[in-house]
Amino acid sequence: MNEPDTNTDWQNGTWTGSRLEQLKRWRALPLKAKLDALDDLLSFSGKMLQARQAKGLPYATNPQVASTAAVSEAPSKYHEHRDQQS
Repeated sequence: MNEPDTNTDWQNGTWTGSRLEQLKRWRALPLKAKLDALDDLLSFSGKMLQARQAKGLPYATNPQVASTAAVSEAPSKYHEHRDQQS
């Protein structure tokens, strides 16, 4: 018979436990990494929207969803600084 695994933290195996672990790891990231991740997510969501539009697929037509998903604002100085470094 196999020996029990005593090294695994099984609290992370639940929905709540895994969510808490994700939040803990997110909080541990430096601010620059968080901002970079948000930029990547914004870029990805824009590409996905364009792909759906190009294929004629539906996308965020609910006014409540569209109003939150289609937020547009001018780039901050952070973006200018980040683009110069790349």
